[in-house]
Amino acid sequence: MPYLTDEIKNLNRNKKIKIRLNPIVNGYSIFLEYNKDYKREKRFLKLQISNKQIISKKDKETLYKAEIVRDKKEFDLFSRDSEFELTTKISHADFLEYFEAIGKKKNLPSYHGSLEHLKTFTNEYLKSSYLKFNSIDVKFCTKFKEYLLSSDLDKKLAIPTAKTYLTVFAATLNTAFNDKLIPSNPATRVRIKGIESKREFLTEEELKQMLLVDTKFEEIKNAFLFAAQTSLRLGDIRNLTFDNIREQGKKGTYLYYRQNKTQVPSLIMLSDIAYNIYLKQKISHKDSEFVFHIQKSTSFINEKLREMASDAGITKRVHFHISRHSWATLALSRGVDIYTVSKIMGHSSVAVTEIYANLINKKRDEVSGIINLVINDDDLKRKEELDQINALKKKKKEDEAQNPPKVKR
Repeated sequence: MPYLTDEIKNLNRNKKIKIRLNPIVNGYSIFLEYNKDYKREKRFLKLQISNKQIISKKDKETLYKAEIVRDKKEFDLFSRDSEFELTTKISHADFLEYFEAIGKKKNLPSYHGSLEHLKTFTNEYLKSSYLKFNSIDVKFCTKFKEYLLSSDLDKKLAIPTAKTYLTVFAATLNTAFNDKLIPSNPATRVRIKGIESKREFLTEEELKQMLLVDTKFEEIKNAFLFAAQTSLRLGDIRNLTFDNIREQGKKGTYLYYRQNKTQVPSLIMLSDIAYNIYLKQKISHKDSEFVFHIQKSTSFINEKLREMASDAGITKRVHFHISRHSWATLALSRGVDIYTVSKIMGHSSVAVTEIYANLINKKRDEVSGIINLVINDDDLKRKEELDQINALKKKKKEDEAQNPPKVKR
């Protein structure tokens, strides 16, 4: 459990009205403190907590009640201040429409999913298809979190998915705050704790087998392997154009793009494998601006990747994003420092200090050679063995289809 002083500090972060504690016998009474019209005001709440420094569950629930009262008071007092554009008209505007507009700009599936669940929740919780800005407080945000985690949904959301939808919702409220439409973001401290999950990846040998495997879905295979050599996400692969790739003679061929998810600009030198895939795609799609033409359905892509993996003798549950994990793991295992990897992958949350800047720029081009895959005779022999095994499996299926077993009566 958190310490009381830390909890109060977190509750008051970026807030105009502060939650304060007044010492009493065996504990503290809670009051609100704020400045209004150059006067310091206090409002005592009929709430008390114990004097224990480590917060109990009961004290945490009491502080949550105080937070709700504080946020409502802050909205009432400061929403009409000159620094905010929130008028009565805007406060009664539909947040769902605002959310939808933001989602169209972002053009990410997570925004669409979050919005659809928010619409359903608003219908159930408020009995309305209309969500006013001033209806959104800490309690509403907490209830929405509980809804996303609920097992009563038609299709129960996985913890990471629920966490993503809540994060998107909070981010949209933050945008509204930055647009000066609301005085504060009530979802700032409403969080879903993620479950530590195993990040699957393909080893160097497994990537080689994927490279050698025969498939009708060559476009999906090429996109996956290109991503495994560049760390691109599926969304970035879909949007990748030939204009993003520039050949610079002896210097090499570079990939210039801005990551769709983080908007972080990236510059990557293509490895030999990635460059050969680029040349193949250039021939296949000479009249198109896009490098890859893959299906819109992510589940279809993942299904075909799993079929390829099975034919390649890989037992892991393969999906497209494994390519990105594989790139990172391969780069780190071959000695690329974590700062360089972080920079190339566009992890904007990693604070890269200035001292590493020159090192990153120098090692960036080395990465293409380090992660390159070299096919040797043993790999080709392994492929021949897998081809024979797959041929026997195919023949067995065909024989069973032609001669189905007789059903005993």
